[in-house]
Amino acid sequence: MSRLCLSAALLLLLGALVASTPDEESSLVRAGPPAFCREPPYTGPCRAHFIRYFYNATTGLCQTFVYGGCRGKQNNFMDEKECLHTCDSCAKAQGKRGNCASEMLKSHEAPQGWAAAAFQMG
Repeated sequence: MSRLCLSAALLLLLGALVASTPDEESSLVRAGPPAFCREPPYTGPCRAHFIRYFYNATTGLCQTFVYGGCRGKQNNFMDEKECLHTCDSCAKAQGKRGNCASEMLKSHEAPQGWAAAAFQMG
């Protein structure tokens, strides 16, 4: 009887462990850039003229904009390196700058006698 109870307890423990382990897809979602990286650049109400960087989620690049000097938002970086480090998960993973999709154009190796097909990843 005690072996049966022990087996049942171990199965329950194993089930709980498997249920609490995040699947690959959900961990990829959490590893993405912060939501503010999708916001447009915001100059603010002040009239200074500071060149700053913002992450352009459409192009996947950090670009410059003019910041007025006050009431800035989070998608506002002093330099391109900080912008990429914060918002570009591809750059963090590869140690490079730029758009993941643009760097992932691959040529798929086809069987001999077949033409190779290019496809876009990302």
